[in-house]
Amino acid sequence: MLDQRFSAENLHKSLNRKILIRHQLREDINASKSMRYLRYTTLASSQISKDEFDFPGIHSYKHNRTKTTTYSVEARTGFYTDLALRRLNRTLRGVFKISFSDRHAISKQISSIFQSDFTGTIIKLDIKSFYENVNLNTLQDKLLDDRILSNETKVILRKLFRKFKEYKGLPRGLSISSTLSEYVLRDFDKKIRMIDGIYFYARYVDDIIIFCHLDRDVIKAELECILEAKLTKGLKFNKKEQVIYASIDHKDHLPYYSSIKSVTSKRPVSIDFLGYRYILNNKKKQSNKKQSALKIQISEKKIDRVKRKVQIAIIDFLRAPNIQLLKDRLKFLSGTYPLHQNYKTAAHHNNQLKGGLRFTYPLLNDLTPLRGLDRYLIQRVSTSRIPISTNEFSFLKRFTEHENFTEERIKEIIECWKHA
Repeated sequence: MLDQRFSAENLHKSLNRKILIRHQLREDINASKSMRYLRYTTLASSQISKDEFDFPGIHSYKHNRTKTTTYSVEARTGFYTDLALRRLNRTLRGVFKISFSDRHAISKQISSIFQSDFTGTIIKLDIKSFYENVNLNTLQDKLLDDRILSNETKVILRKLFRKFKEYKGLPRGLSISSTLSEYVLRDFDKKIRMIDGIYFYARYVDDIIIFCHLDRDVIKAELECILEAKLTKGLKFNKKEQVIYASIDHKDHLPYYSSIKSVTSKRPVSIDFLGYRYILNNKKKQSNKKQSALKIQISEKKIDRVKRKVQIAIIDFLRAPNIQLLKDRLKFLSGTYPLHQNYKTAAHHNNQLKGGLRFTYPLLNDLTPLRGLDRYLIQRVSTSRIPISTNEFSFLKRFTEHENFTEERIKEIIECWKHA
């Protein structure tokens, strides 16, 4: 049975040096690591167990890019809240055996299917404003009715949900947010996989892709019916789903694809999912097999996000000129670099953690969109009259180049993109 207590010893498992630094807490260099941490976790355990503890230090901000409300824990006043959320998150993940989808594994499977002889319907859709539309009362009741949770865990959960009532839906950005979102949708996932005719199903947060042998209207009706379950009631799919039909040309046994928009179009069919754009063959007859090869690019949405970061870096330079910092930011965006494990876009490569476009999107076999990034960079630098050579920061040329930034320098580099 999992120990669910919020004891100093258990809180110790959720504490590390980075958390102490973030909350500006001093370490006694003369004490052992265990004793340094125990001093803080003992205080935290005492505070969290008090009746008046109400998760102080949580604040909200509007995300510049998505315009959604996101929440975080303040550095100065939120240490006890941070530890309580991390411990609660650890408990829920352990008790309910909650795991998260592997973005790279999903993308590899999708790539393999597109290169196979799959025939049927492919549908990509997402849940509309998922976090904002989760019914917190239903979620709270389901969790608190579960006998697997200890009384202490339920007391802390009640306080958390009391705090959540100040917000609409399930707050984004907290350490426990993704765990609760997976808990909400885990029965949804199970029921979809049980539908006859499903060939492959994957969900990453609220983005969904399905390969099936069913008609679009049939699978859509099934999905909407499943969403009517108690825990997911009130959630809706966005109307802009994408549907593609996969067939096989029996003459040369090559796959080809069509959609409502591209039946008569000469342009290839494409579908974006998890940052990748898969460009598919839509010609029934091929002069050679090379033409039917799958192209995998970075999606337009992700390219636009990089462009925005370039723009922000230049605006920050114009506001407070620091040419070396601007250069490092452009190198950071266009190349690869070593990362520490807490950085969310990191990827493992040769037992070393690395980041950058090459390691965030390792399946790419077509770098054409990077030419557009280079043109954008040239245009922005030229318009702003910044005295640097854009060739030095070419996304296409630097795709495999490596920079050895220190952890401190990376913090300076990414500061301007905090809410981008």
